[in-house]
Amino acid sequence: SRDSLNLMVSQCFCALLLAFASLTSAAVIRPFAGNNAYWVDTTKSQGGKVWDFSVYSDGYKKFDRDGDRMVLDYLEIDTMNKRLTVFNAQNAFDLTKPRLKMREVLKECWTITGLKTNELKEIKGSMVQNDDMKKAFADCRKTMKLGAVAPFAARIGKTIFVASIKGAIASFDVKKRLLKVEVENSWRGDNVLFTLSV
Repeated sequence: SRDSLNLMVSQCFCALLLAFASLTSAAVIRPFAGNNAYWVDTTKSQGGKVWDFSVYSDGYKKFDRDGDRMVLDYLEIDTMNKRLTVFNAQNAFDLTKPRLKMREVLKECWTITGLKTNELKEIKGSMVQNDDMKKAFADCRKTMKLGAVAPFAARIGKTIFVASIKGAIASFDVKKRLLKVEVENSWRGDNVLFTLSV
């Protein structure tokens, strides 16, 4: 009958919603890192293995066409591979006082997942936009006599951008060394992978 068909459709729809809800879950945390000017929207997927973090700040005064505040930092943490990937970082334009440093944002997000700081294995930057890092990559390619978008890997010596990454690692309070930098270019820009010691 039509009633039984409607009931079946309704039950199937509810089951699908429950299944989807079990795949993803979201929460908003404010204050973030002990600072009430910041908040983070977290989403877990793949059974809680992957966490997405959208960090917002009252001091970041950029809004989209709908009038919604734009994301200050967007990053992903893969708890299986112990990898932290930064997709967007606009901390230089954050007018909050006192302002959270990028390294503080990374550590707080890592802590929220329940991972221990010494479990960090890789830091990845996707579509690098930072001018200092872009210049560093260009200098590395020039020194290695590579093309403007050529991929490269380098064992760590004294390179321009290593100090800031070492600072971020130090803020995790772990005794790990930065072993290698790998840079690949895509149509959206450079992607960089920092590999840490075990």
